[in-house]
Amino acid sequence: MKIAFVYMNSEPNVARGAGYVAGAILNAGHEVEFFDTYFISVKRLVKAVVRQRFDILMISTMTIIFPEAVKL
Repeated sequence: MKIAFVYMNSEPNVARGAGYVAGAILNAGHEVEFFDTYFISVKRLVKAVVRQRFDILMISTMTIIFPEAVKL
């Protein structure tokens, strides 16, 4: 499966949990594209996700930026 993993982020780091999940997906033999909103705008992210036609869209977010994840 081709999976888009979106990490809603407002800081220049990635939490270990997101890394563990992405690693587990890779170890299971799936293809993962990791998008970090600290480094890519949501507008560009949406275009990339739609263009690449992923099978699954995963979103990881913290409570404080949950409303942005819902909009996505």
